[in-house]
Amino acid sequence: MISHKTFVHLDEIEKRARGDVRQPDEGLSWYRLQDNVESYILHQGTKFVRRFDANTYLRICGMWSSFDPVREGGAESWGELLGRCRRHRHHFLVFSIDSDFCFYPEEQAALVRHLEDAGVSVMHITAHSHKGHDSFLLEPMLYTPHLVYALDAARPEPEAATDPGM
Repeated sequence: MISHKTFVHLDEIEKRARGDVRQPDEGLSWYRLQDNVESYILHQGTKFVRRFDANTYLRICGMWSSFDPVREGGAESWGELLGRCRRHRHHFLVFSIDSDFCFYPEEQAALVRHLEDAGVSVMHITAHSHKGHDSFLLEPMLYTPHLVYALDAARPEPEAATDPGM
């Protein structure tokens, strides 16, 4: 329930929870739901618990707090690490979602600066959405044109057909 509240902007949660959506048997044995927002968040939390093991989130949190890409990559600096990507002739594509509270747009902007400082070609797109971190799942139309462009640009040029009779 907490992660859902973190991933989705409060305005979007309130919009999704409009109307009387509470189920008569919905709730916790020790807590009576107060409103539709609580009902919605409990419903989403229950779906998550069925799909994901709580230990998964413990592992993810542990990795987030200890992961150091520069050290893991055997580099001395961001410039050294990302400079290895200069040999790729294609753009790197970085998305930010302006309402994402899981991966802040400022963090994506810092990554883009590191890539640019390392001389790596990068395209940075900011998606404007009220759906928070879930935007990439719920609004594919915001991302698809940019992904298509990047993938088309990365496609190798077809080799010129040669006439075997020549």
